[in-house]
Amino acid sequence: MKALWYLRKTIWKNQIKKALKRPTTYLFLVLGIFYIGIIVAGIGTVAATFQFDSAYGFVILMTIWSFYMIPANFVSYAGRKGIIFRPCQAHFVFTAPISPKRILLDTAALNLGLSIVGGIVMSVIGVWVFHLPIWRAALMFLLCFVLEMVLECSLIIIVYGSDRFADGKFKRWGIFIKGILIVSAIFFLWYFKENGISLKSAAELIEHPVFRLLPVVGWDISAFRLVILGPDRLNVIGTVLYLGLIILLTLMAIRIKNTGAYYEDAAKFADDYQELRNRSKRGETGYSLGKKKKFRTVKGNFGGGAKAIFYRQLLEYKKERFFIFDSMTLICVVLAGVLAKMMDRRKKECRGWL
Repeated sequence: MKALWYLRKTIWKNQIKKALKRPTTYLFLVLGIFYIGIIVAGIGTVAATFQFDSAYGFVILMTIWSFYMIPANFVSYAGRKGIIFRPCQAHFVFTAPISPKRILLDTAALNLGLSIVGGIVMSVIGVWVFHLPIWRAALMFLLCFVLEMVLECSLIIIVYGSDRFADGKFKRWGIFIKGILIVSAIFFLWYFKENGISLKSAAELIEHPVFRLLPVVGWDISAFRLVILGPDRLNVIGTVLYLGLIILLTLMAIRIKNTGAYYEDAAKFADDYQELRNRSKRGETGYSLGKKKKFRTVKGNFGGGAKAIFYRQLLEYKKERFFIFDSMTLICVVLAGVLAKMMDRRKKECRGWL
């Protein structure tokens, strides 16, 4: 364990030293703080405008957060792409007499750190914007975010560490989860078409028993509803199921045998990841881990002098099918359109409803 901690500490120390030597680090740090401030202020403005800066409004925000984060994490873990292995691990850690489970947990440290930061930010938003008592925000952080990390750690050990899933059979679960998301999206479109796009219809959807008892996501929603709004029958049932799932996966992760069969795939992932970073440093875009993308044929001239840097980057973007846009752009456009329509047509109807 000391060797893993030394390696992790050395990696962080070297990354910080390199970052502090680059002037762009300070610029991105200022922009990042400014961006977070804008998001928090924007959430507060929207909540005050529609008068749902209350505990129930925070439930709506947390519901959106859960539906965005949990399925995405499960899909990435099912495809064995949820955690990042580095070449230094393949060279120094995999060959050391260290438990493969400990190596997995150490590698997932970055994911867990981001989850903790996200949980702290959401708790601060709950207290500052939605006026939650501090003890409720703290209890929600412990019950939802800490237990969610335990769930993710158990799932990582089962998916990556189990020799039974070494042949990629667990990827079928990723396809299954994607299918559930597609069916859910179709259902949401039909529901809003029948009931109209408004905060009231969205709140009625959130209160639906089927919605609140969806496996994993719905159970997680029931857990923080129990903390924020208090107990009711569905909240208690969903929370008990959520805790039961966490206990079951934790026991499976503890008892499962691991011989390090994932080392070969992890070493290949580390090489691909390093190559991707090298391409990114050279300004080459459109590459992803483990996939060979097809590009368009483009023509252009790099020019001379400083213009060569700009036009070379521009040509890289032109190779993409949709230039600088991707699937996330389409999702953001659709969500922006829905929100704009809600704010334009239903603002007067929704005032004072929550």
